[in-house]
Amino acid sequence: MSELPPDEPPPPADEDQEPTIFDQPDGTDWYLAWLVNMSDFGVEHAVTLHVSGAIITGTLISGRSFFRELAELTRGRGVPGDGTITDTMATSYEAFAENMYPETQESDRPTRPVGYVHLRNARVITGEGTVIPRNGTLWRGKASAIDGVALGALEVTRG
Repeated sequence: MSELPPDEPPPPADEDQEPTIFDQPDGTDWYLAWLVNMSDFGVEHAVTLHVSGAIITGTLISGRSFFRELAELTRGRGVPGDGTITDTMATSYEAFAENMYPETQESDRPTRPVGYVHLRNARVITGEGTVIPRNGTLWRGKASAIDGVALGALEVTRG
């Protein structure tokens, strides 16, 4: 029996077997998927992501938290309950949080396929060291587009 290289996950599970964390869409790192699944259980990590040559740093959060916080931000820009488009958008974001990212139970296993990664206080750091935006923002990116991940936030200092 040949051994797999140490960086490669085992082959996909048979159809009659329960999926494992290694059963991810093509191009999605199983370790990143595991971190994202942990965020569904409330474990938030500072991370630095490498995406197509860009560096993005922030706090990894669940999709549920992302859409709840987006609803809160959107609602803060309008007058609650006035029927404006901002109120409609905020209500939609809350529905996305509840329907697309149901509450995770302790008995759930962190094995679901991951499509997107969500960050709070996300900042893009340019090659020149410019941080955009300075105060951070909510960010959502396609997991399969992420080239690398490091635990910890990247801080830019001027010498």
